[in-house]
Amino acid sequence: MNQLLTDAALGVFKAASDAIIVVDAAGVITLANPMAHTMFGYPDGELEGTAIEALVPENRSQAHRAHRLRYRADPKARVMGDQTARLSARRLNGSSFPVDVALS
Repeated sequence: MNQLLTDAALGVFKAASDAIIVVDAAGVITLANPMAHTMFGYPDGELEGTAIEALVPENRSQAHRAHRLRYRADPKARVMGDQTARLSARRLNGSSFPVDVALS
C-alpha cells in the first residue's frame, strides 16, 4: 500500500475508526484509510490521487486552498476551525456533513 508505513502502522491505519487522509505538499491525497473511503463515499483506492479540495464544500474550496498553502509555509499540528464555525466536508455524491479535522 505505502512504502512509508511499517506493517504494524499499516494495520493501525487500516483499522482506525476515524478517517485518516495523507496529503502531499501539492494538496493531492496520497493515502486514505478504509474509514475515509466509507465516510466520503469513495470506492477503495479512489481517494488517492484526488485533490483534497474535492472533500471540501464547493463554496469553501478556494478558501481551503489558501489555508492549505499557509499551513504548508508554517506547518504545526493543530485542530482546524474554531468555536464559532463548524467545519463541513463533501462526499462523492455532493452531500455535506459536519467534521472535526486535525492537522499534523
